[in-house]
Amino acid sequence: MKKIISLLILFSIISFAQNSYAMGCLDKKTRIMPDKYVLTAAKCIGILEQYGTITGEDNSFFGTKKWHDIATMIDKSCKYGDGKISTKNQATFAKANFTGYFTSKNLPQVKALLSGCNMLLDKALE
Repeated sequence: MKKIISLLILFSIISFAQNSYAMGCLDKKTRIMPDKYVLTAAKCIGILEQYGTITGEDNSFFGTKKWHDIATMIDKSCKYGDGKISTKNQATFAKANFTGYFTSKNLPQVKALLSGCNMLLDKALE
């Protein structure tokens, strides 16, 4: 029963994301970070998962197939990225980049990434 409810929620989120293209997408200018890093939903799930790993929060759900599917749908619907790199690879690269920013204590970039990702996902799933 729990799986059925989860699937229904996932399908309604995906359906909503597809139907709210104009309302749920950020323009590229808003997705460009201070160092010119351009956010996508795929990068954001990697960043948020890695943030959880670094801080000890349980954000592992961002690494699940469910969230990879959601990020793929958002990126396709909003035309984020060029579609040449898989969601999994974008998330993996973003984890490494985020770790670099975090360990080098580039706090303005870390804050911008976290804020930008929250804004991107909130907008897409509102």
